[in-house]
Amino acid sequence: MARIIYSGLVTSIRGSIGGTTFQNNAYGFTAKNKPNMIKPNTVPQSLSKIILSKAVKGWSTITDSNRASWNTFADTFPQFAKNNPSSQLSGYATFVKWHTTFFLGSGIGADYVPEPLTAMPTIDTVVFSLTRASSVLTLAYNWSLDNGEWQINVYISRPFLASQNFIGTSPRFLMSITNDDDSFNIASLYSALFGRLPNVGEVVNVEYELYPDAGGQVLARASQRLIVI
Repeated sequence: MARIIYSGLVTSIRGSIGGTTFQNNAYGFTAKNKPNMIKPNTVPQSLSKIILSKAVKGWSTITDSNRASWNTFADTFPQFAKNNPSSQLSGYATFVKWHTTFFLGSGIGADYVPEPLTAMPTIDTVVFSLTRASSVLTLAYNWSLDNGEWQINVYISRPFLASQNFIGTSPRFLMSITNDDDSFNIASLYSALFGRLPNVGEVVNVEYELYPDAGGQVLARASQRLIVI
């Protein structure tokens, strides 16, 4: 997807030309290829729609005072649109972004958090490792602070060869953890996502995003490239 900046002669384009669709929203103008929706109603896609719908509806369930707190938080701890770094998210957008992340990690049955934090925890860093021993696939994580103040959604890719740089698919949601040193056998979770376990010497990408479980910012995703040992 490309971000568009129009000139004085052309101020707006909407609709589709060939395989390209031109759109605009609160965060600017974009041009993107039309997606080829081969499977438009997979379980993950349906879950994403449900989570987004619940997050959006939540804004109307909180009080005016709650909404004012989210607006203040958005100004105090600014976040920006994914495809337009110059466009700051509003309190509403911050509320929806945090809740969609929270519901994905904690489950669709989790309650709304009406008020965000007034101060954010210190950002933590992590080193992941992935070990295969027969039918056991262990994901280990070691944090610098190791204090449990962050919730983390972890995403993982299919296996690919060490010589490959482009894997062709986005990592899929694996599980939610906290920033406490630990390890977990992810064999059943991984097999359910990709149909097989990665072999020793193959590579997977791990992406992760930190957010406090009491309402607030969602930090930008970071990634690590792991060789299975």
